[in-house]
Amino acid sequence: MVHLTGEIDISNALEVSTRLVLAANHAAENTIIVDLSGLRFIDSSGVDALDTAARLIRASGGRLTLSRPRPSVRKVLWITGMDKVAPVLPDLPAPREPLEPSTSHGRG
Repeated sequence: MVHLTGEIDISNALEVSTRLVLAANHAAENTIIVDLSGLRFIDSSGVDALDTAARLIRASGGRLTLSRPRPSVRKVLWITGMDKVAPVLPDLPAPREPLEPSTSHGRG
């Protein structure tokens, strides 16, 4: 999971996109969840950075999911159609339950 905070604009958009792709390349299943709850502002270059990262990650078999955007950020994602490129969740997805081997083998 990656947490984005502050602002994404022309001054840092390329860095954000690059870091998301690198994080996905090192993640299990090449999938990354981006927590946007700390993001106060995003402009068109920030949306482009998310779009670029999502497309590159998808091209390598992975997935980018955006979660918990503030209302102002959610509005920008909706207006630009970014929510069609990467799913936008109102909350973080529930963690997967670990599989534990059964101690019972049907004997006894």
